[in-house]
Amino acid sequence: MIGVVHDILELCRLTIAVVFLFSTIGKARDIRGFVVSISDLVKIPHGASIYAAICIIVVEGVTTLLLLSGGDWSRKGMVIASGLLLAFTGLTASVVLTRRQVYCSCFGSRQRPLSCFDVMRNAVMIVMSFLSIAFGTQGAPITEPSNILLTAAALVVFQILNNMHVIVEYLFQAEAHAE
Repeated sequence: MIGVVHDILELCRLTIAVVFLFSTIGKARDIRGFVVSISDLVKIPHGASIYAAICIIVVEGVTTLLLLSGGDWSRKGMVIASGLLLAFTGLTASVVLTRRQVYCSCFGSRQRPLSCFDVMRNAVMIVMSFLSIAFGTQGAPITEPSNILLTAAALVVFQILNNMHVIVEYLFQAEAHAE
């Protein structure tokens, strides 16, 4: 049983690492879109948004490296990731609650505005990060053979979380057709 719990906690750590990896890459690839998203989201001048975008990309990149490194560094990375997730979720929730139309470039270019699905996705990741901090082991580096399969599973979890809105819409369409 302890092995299963350990694997679940490692899956949580690796999923958060995958999320931050794709987030860092997506934002860096579409930095102009990310700068606009920041301006729209927090209503700061364009010049300040450029600096904020660069800082966020760097912090997310460093967080990814910490999470993947294993040992005590991965725990420190998870603490940083939790803080970022809490901040991003607070901003996202405020946008959703005020019904503002903001297109966030969280993972690169985006065709739909922020929604409750983004808040739910982030809430799941916050729970995963808290579980990892509270009960997680030091974590093995990503290069450990035992983590290769868990990393593949983390990629699947990331895709499910990132496409939650599509999955829910598909399920509701299937239910509507069944009636």
